[in-house]
Amino acid sequence: MRQDPATHKLWALSNEDGNPRLLIVDPASGSAIPYAFPPVPHGGGFDDIGFTGGMVFMTASNPSTNKAGVNIYPALDKVTLAAGKVKLTPVLMGDAMATDLTSSTNAKVQLNLIDPDSITFDPEGNLVLDNQGGSQLVFINKPGTPQQYVTALPIGNQVDDTVWPTSTAGQLLISDASANTIYALRTTFVPGVSYSSTPSDSGVAGIVTPVAIGFGSPHGITYVPDAKR
Repeated sequence: MRQDPATHKLWALSNEDGNPRLLIVDPASGSAIPYAFPPVPHGGGFDDIGFTGGMVFMTASNPSTNKAGVNIYPALDKVTLAAGKVKLTPVLMGDAMATDLTSSTNAKVQLNLIDPDSITFDPEGNLVLDNQGGSQLVFINKPGTPQQYVTALPIGNQVDDTVWPTSTAGQLLISDASANTIYALRTTFVPGVSYSSTPSDSGVAGIVTPVAIGFGSPHGITYVPDAKR
């Protein structure tokens, strides 16, 4: 569930693995309006929603792959709503080209977005797509525009939600699905450094450094800065 910053209405997705559903909820009136998806080319559902530049984006989760194990279908779609229906416009294909952020020569690599998962935004305003099963973050500058530019960062470890704290003082709210609990984590944060939850079936490797352990199945996280006095 995400809130549209323009209308303050809630977009609620369900069935992320297939047969997706969308409800638009008006907190003021309590109304919940369903919108129907068309047949989706990637065969799965939709996991997360992002709002930027007056546009709405969704990650096309649980995609089918071809015989070579490559996702050749849309991994990120722009979404518009009309007459009770969802219209999908592909923004990033699962096998698109991207600039490798680890390359000193800005080498191009072909993506294989086998697990499009979470959406977030970095401090520069880039849309960040988590290719969870691929242990990779994909950064999309000016998504959905002719100036769209895509870069990719292999991180050597699966992650779920990612946030960039905006101040040193605040707390991370972390949902633990297996414990049916939301935890608050306080520490001295480093603005500009990302913090991620890692799936319960993933270890800690690559460029990921543990900050807190002991969760059962951490998923969603959000950063809440302390109020200024």
